[in-house]
Amino acid sequence: MKPGLVEHLRCPACRAPLTLTIDDSAGDDVVTGSLACSGCAARFAIRDSVPRLLPPEKAEPIVRQTAETFGYGWAHGAVQPVTATIPWHYVKMQRALNLAPPSGMILDAGCGDGIDLANQALAAHDDVIGVDVSDGGVAQSWRRAGHLPRAHVVQADLRHLPFAEGMEENADRTDASGPERTGGAVGDKALLLRHCDDAFPLFRADTRRAHPPA
Repeated sequence: MKPGLVEHLRCPACRAPLTLTIDDSAGDDVVTGSLACSGCAARFAIRDSVPRLLPPEKAEPIVRQTAETFGYGWAHGAVQPVTATIPWHYVKMQRALNLAPPSGMILDAGCGDGIDLANQALAAHDDVIGVDVSDGGVAQSWRRAGHLPRAHVVQADLRHLPFAEGMEENADRTDASGPERTGGAVGDKALLLRHCDDAFPLFRADTRRAHPPA
């Protein structure tokens, strides 16, 4: 974990800011440590360079099954750090639809094998944060993209994103069906949603938290 990421992180339980404690580091990478919530006093581990920000309550069976199934597959593949763009999910769609490159901070929600995360971090002028619920997914993503200065990896549940308010605002949302833009300034934030059957309800559930009804 790169120390600067902490300014964007919040407790997944109460939304309060987190305080970073470093136990072991390698250059700019926090290898092990913890994040302490300033609100509810919950503590979250940083292990193998990844902050583990899953909600304190036990995950639902479908979440556990998803994490175990996808995580197992990703954890057993050979991985090398990505140093050049690979024609993968988002890059293929971007080229096929002639989409403009994402701008602003990018959230790769469901980063999985880490290839899209690495591709975006290679080209980005702002931070790219990959989120996955599985141990295997965050491990592979970090191996592929962790060496890139703009890339970050967080283990979290997409329905309880552990980020500061406003991270989900003004987003360019993309899944397998194509892009859809929400209101707000173009390029303020970009949000890439993948690895779920219907990404938009997850997005709407979290933006309801970010934008409560009047």
